[in-house]
Amino acid sequence: MNISKCTYHDLIEVMFLVRQCANELEKENINQWDPKNPDIEQFKKSIESENLFIYKLRGVPVATISLLGNENDNGGIKQKIIYIDKIAVHPNWQHKGIGKQILTFAEEHAYNKGYNLIMVRFPKNNNSALNFFQSAGFCVSHFSSEDNSDKDFILLEKKLQQVMV
Repeated sequence: MNISKCTYHDLIEVMFLVRQCANELEKENINQWDPKNPDIEQFKKSIESENLFIYKLRGVPVATISLLGNENDNGGIKQKIIYIDKIAVHPNWQHKGIGKQILTFAEEHAYNKGYNLIMVRFPKNNNSALNFFQSAGFCVSHFSSEDNSDKDFILLEKKLQQVMV
């Protein structure tokens, strides 16, 4: 895989990539990210904390993923959960297996860091995301609803286990 930690050198390209994906989603009335995204400060923090990754094909960025870790104490049972903050594959490179590769990378990375659960949240009208994550073994965990139907979200989760190669 051509996936590596994102650096400041990659920042503008990653922001452009995410904006391209957001524009495509907006065409389908999917409000995945708020209008001020990509937020350069948020991306800088992700780079500093080494949670932002980039997939390059022949040196060209075509996908990115950012991960946020958290530890929860659920009734005396400690869970290390990693959240997919953003995952984006440039529209010209979608449906070519790159999303699956970057998701597999994220799962392996999280498992190797001791996380036992990976979660992702997106608008419930994003059927492409729902199909993608369910085909990768994610299960619906929770629905959240706000007054505005554009803000209804679905939360999916997957228990992490060692991948046998």
